[in-house]
Amino acid sequence: MQSIELKVDGKSTDALNGGVIKGDLIELTKESTLATTQLKSVIRLENGTLECEQFLTATQDEPINFLYAFMFPWNTTTSQWMAKTTGGTIREGDFTSADRAWELRDNVQWTSLYNPIAKLAAITIFDKDSQNGAGVKHGYWNVHKAYHKEYYQPLAKTTLVKDQTYHWKVKVLFVPAEETDWKETVKKSLH
Repeated sequence: MQSIELKVDGKSTDALNGGVIKGDLIELTKESTLATTQLKSVIRLENGTLECEQFLTATQDEPINFLYAFMFPWNTTTSQWMAKTTGGTIREGDFTSADRAWELRDNVQWTSLYNPIAKLAAITIFDKDSQNGAGVKHGYWNVHKAYHKEYYQPLAKTTLVKDQTYHWKVKVLFVPAEETDWKETVKKSLH
């Protein structure tokens, strides 16, 4: 890690102090170096909306097998998922398939999953530069007793180009919804 900065409502605070932090806008910025890449991660929480942004710059041409830009570990009380592909198709599924299995694996505009215990839908909206991927693309890794992890894999079997900055951004909304109509609630909240 090279640097870390935590701002609460525009004022810097000690990011390593711990404790409870409250504010309307909380922003954490971390800059680090990993091998031949420089990474800047920005996480914002503003009035209940989570926004994550990644900037990756290679200091030399660097071949890679795959790269994940985002991973969200959802708990196993989430029961169903839905997504809108970049082609406009709505895809749906649940987490009852085989343990340690991939769900979805497609290019998407947004994804959503539902937690019937909390009566809450989480909606992940991908910026234009984060809708298409490689390999897994957008997917849920279903591990029954541990998590339903959401992955975004933008790159696979390629070379990061020296001095090129790659950028990915996502917004996560949390919407109260009943189990009988959560999918319609999600669709309405996106318009």
